[in-house]
Amino acid sequence: MKLLSDISVPSPSINSVFIHLYYLNGALWNWPVWQDHTGISDGFFPEDDNKLPSGWSQNDASDVESYFNAFLNVKGEEKKNRFLDEDSQSIQDVKSGGPGSGINTRPRVLRL
Repeated sequence: MKLLSDISVPSPSINSVFIHLYYLNGALWNWPVWQDHTGISDGFFPEDDNKLPSGWSQNDASDVESYFNAFLNVKGEEKKNRFLDEDSQSIQDVKSGGPGSGINTRPRVLRL
């Protein structure tokens, strides 16, 4: 008989939670306290350049949106976590000049 403590259940990463929350009517980023804290008041993908997060271009917003959509298309929480982990490792490779030097077929990612 397996005990509950013997069962491995994948749990979502914080990055996964933030992406999922964004697609719940922009949750977090629609909340005034969060907007004050982050300085992001019009979401990540406004069409008006003046409403983009500070330092972002429309190209940056498009890259993030592509990344979010690619993540959401991954089936299963364990695979979603692997998707995020692989992307994080690719970014570390770029910084260190390590394996593959960040060669990645996914869109360029901006850290939020």
